[in-house]
Amino acid sequence: MKKRKQSTYHHGEVTPCSRHGCNAPCCELYQVKLLESDIQRLEDAGYPKNFFIEHENNYLYLKKDEIGGDSVCVFQEGSACAVHPHRPQSCRTYPLVNMDGMIGYDEFCPYSDEFEFTWDHEQTLQEITTKLEEEKDTRDICLTNRCDACCRDTEMPLTNGDLRRISDLGHKDFFRDRKGENILRNIDHRCFFLGEDRRCTIYRNRPEGCRFYPFILGRGGVVMDEDCPHRETFQTRYSTWIEEGLMELVSLLEEEQEDRQSNRNV
Repeated sequence: MKKRKQSTYHHGEVTPCSRHGCNAPCCELYQVKLLESDIQRLEDAGYPKNFFIEHENNYLYLKKDEIGGDSVCVFQEGSACAVHPHRPQSCRTYPLVNMDGMIGYDEFCPYSDEFEFTWDHEQTLQEITTKLEEEKDTRDICLTNRCDACCRDTEMPLTNGDLRRISDLGHKDFFRDRKGENILRNIDHRCFFLGEDRRCTIYRNRPEGCRFYPFILGRGGVVMDEDCPHRETFQTRYSTWIEEGLMELVSLLEEEQEDRQSNRNV
């Protein structure tokens, strides 16, 4: 690995960030998703993948260090970016951000009024967002292996958010009631949304429980479903966010079930 140089912005690229020596808030508040091209560029600059990559939910993120109780980008040094000329595409388009499909300036950027973005920059941000999703899908273990083992005779509970998200796609009659729980329907022992090509027809909008599988809640807490044929591969990607997120999901499902039962008893 190359030794880091003094933390200075690239002299040939003047931005409001470099002009003000600004390191907030983008270097601390946000998880930066990485494109494969971002990773290659940083590798070419002398940084090994395990130094700057975090893996979560099939996305690759820029790592963060814990410094003085704060979580900061692994490449932040003082008030400067150590890899400014090699920084990820998402950093290059900041403070333009894509929030749930709406592009605008991040209100937390202290110098947003000094950036001069055009429609081309907005288009680039849209392209980055699309590319990130496409690359995420290629890392998906289920899609890569065309595995549908968990999509047969499924008993997947649905949150109210799942119901709204899937209903907004125009789908109806895709769930059933089981003692106050909303459960994903099966047709001929197949998930309602399992296509003939053995792929999920609503994959990017699939239920939250499907996103956590094969991690499930067992008697001893969060465990790996023994019926998953690719459980060993998933195990290599285990991280604490899975356990925390799944426990939160279970609590939400229980709360929503209690609310439905209470409303029925009124």
